[in-house]
Amino acid sequence: MNDRLLNWIKPQVDFDWTEYWSEQDRSSSFDQGPLAISYYQTDERRLLTGLFDELIAEIPESGRVLDVGCGNGAGSAALFSAADQQQKVINVDMLDLAHVRPPQSLAERVRITTGDAEQLPFPEQMFDLVLCCFSAEFCNILQVIRESHRVLKRRGRLGMFVYTRESPMVSIQSDYVNIYRNGLKQLLENMLAGLPVDRELILEIRSRIEQDDPRPNTRTHLEAIVDHLERLSTCSEAALVDVDALLLPSPTGQPNVFSVQTLQRRMALWDAIDHVALDLHDGFELRRRVSSSGFTDSYIIPAEFQCVRIGCFLAGERL
Repeated sequence: MNDRLLNWIKPQVDFDWTEYWSEQDRSSSFDQGPLAISYYQTDERRLLTGLFDELIAEIPESGRVLDVGCGNGAGSAALFSAADQQQKVINVDMLDLAHVRPPQSLAERVRITTGDAEQLPFPEQMFDLVLCCFSAEFCNILQVIRESHRVLKRRGRLGMFVYTRESPMVSIQSDYVNIYRNGLKQLLENMLAGLPVDRELILEIRSRIEQDDPRPNTRTHLEAIVDHLERLSTCSEAALVDVDALLLPSPTGQPNVFSVQTLQRRMALWDAIDHVALDLHDGFELRRRVSSSGFTDSYIIPAEFQCVRIGCFLAGERL
């Protein structure tokens, strides 16, 4: 097994998911809104919508579903949307190691459990479908597969969507992540601690932006961020709560409002996603391992979307 594969089997990701999910409008790690089901329903993402339709069509009426690493429930919301379209009743359990805050409209339809995806607190053969929607890659992904196999019924299904290295979501962020790891993270942490702006560190960050030669619009955005931070003598309380928020163009040219604290959290999230994203070789190796772990009819569907490229792994009949 190569070193890269070992890296994503047991990633070390330092990110406070409870704090992230405590903001109720955060329904996923790649989209916002009360339910974020629009991500799964817009025309350019029709394939992803079809995958949820397929998963729901293959489980029985009143089937039991487990949403592993659920966050604030974007995946569960998409499942309910597909079930409502098919006029099918489903029973959904949401599970996350972090404390999550799904919107009330979703919370009323599910059972929420705080628990570990690597040691699911459920008995054997309990569920018709296990969904891992951009979550398994933050864990020991092979152990998540084994636990999913354990709790699934005989003809249960495993649906797994993962972040991939080649996706727009990850590849476009890579320039930001590189600068964040090499100076910007330390600068933001210093400012959040109330320390004076480190001018030498600012110069190092500017030099790295120039040296790494990222995409032109990304470079412009990064330079604007550094310009703003340099103008702050220290990180005032007002800046932390968006009163003195910095108004910057996004990589697409749209206005984007960040406080220093929000900027730090956004960069930390991108760093975490970049760390766990699978490359193409990983994806096909994972497909092979899913197929050899007690599932049949395993396959991978690569698809380009606005934010992510999806690897979908559907598990057929249990052996």
